[in-house]
Amino acid sequence: MPTLSSLNIPTPKSWDEFEDICLSSFKLRWASPNLTKHGRQGQPQNGVDIYGEDNLGQIVGVQCKNYDLELTMKTIEEEIEKTESFKPDLKAFYIATTAPSDTKVQSAVRIISGKRVVANKFPIGIFFWNDIIQDLANNESVFSKHFPQFNIKGSNTHNGQKLLAVLDLVYYGVNFSQSLGLLFGEVYEDPNQLSILCNVLESASMQLMTEKKQQNLVADLKEIVDYVLPWVEGNEKREQGWAPVTKRVKSVEQKVIGLQYELSNDELVVFQLGLALANWDRTTVNNRNIRQRDEDNIRKLTRKLFGKTPKGINNEIKIYKDDKTIGVVNCPFKCYVICKDYIIQRQLYE
Repeated sequence: MPTLSSLNIPTPKSWDEFEDICLSSFKLRWASPNLTKHGRQGQPQNGVDIYGEDNLGQIVGVQCKNYDLELTMKTIEEEIEKTESFKPDLKAFYIATTAPSDTKVQSAVRIISGKRVVANKFPIGIFFWNDIIQDLANNESVFSKHFPQFNIKGSNTHNGQKLLAVLDLVYYGVNFSQSLGLLFGEVYEDPNQLSILCNVLESASMQLMTEKKQQNLVADLKEIVDYVLPWVEGNEKREQGWAPVTKRVKSVEQKVIGLQYELSNDELVVFQLGLALANWDRTTVNNRNIRQRDEDNIRKLTRKLFGKTPKGINNEIKIYKDDKTIGVVNCPFKCYVICKDYIIQRQLYE
């Protein structure tokens, strides 16, 4: 049976067919059913063919470029300029093209996006034909709808270790500042827990990030440990207090959040699940109820990953909402452990 990598998937003939394919692709990538086409051919679209919420609930726009010729930076810059007047304001903008992958274009887009973020403008990204096809291939029924002539059953593989790394990095990474506050706040714990936490993040990043990005993250973590531990152990003074640590911790959290734009398929679903669990964990510190959105996401994403929401997770959510004792602060962590166990089990039986 042919695998996805051995198939030559033809690009669509018409612009509207390509938009339909892109719409399906991004709905899968972001697990967002509310994405929709923007207007129709002949109407002013302000550079946006598809719009709606991404996996973080942010309004994003996509411009679909259906041609196999080289995609020039002039064309990309023109499309970006059109989107500046789109309403409501976009939080991110992407170009989807049938053109083959081009590392030079990818690099140029990253540079432009970085400059825009510094200028407080929305970031941009680009997806090539192979990226779009890979998203579709994660769902056999959706793929078959657009390409009924191909059979991809059994072509998908799941990297369980990578999924575990995504869950670890997100769950611990996005709430790094909160963890630091708990370790060295009123509830003082063993300072070596900071080293353990940093080791978890470093190990996870090795499986998920490019070498350069991983080195930058590790540099942040090392600087935090080297600054904090001698200070809290009474060996060195720190006249600047927590300010330098706060800056580095925020840098770590931003790097973790930024990883989502490099993920797709099950990895992105696990990212979203880890984010929902981390958001819930954050509410426990402030003695607040779990947000309904996070609760819904946890159930939706676990069903997507495991075919059902594990009974243990439903029990922990119920306990958290019903029980007012201090012990319920561990409920998000218990759900995180349950998810790790299910990822391992799924890998064993595939």
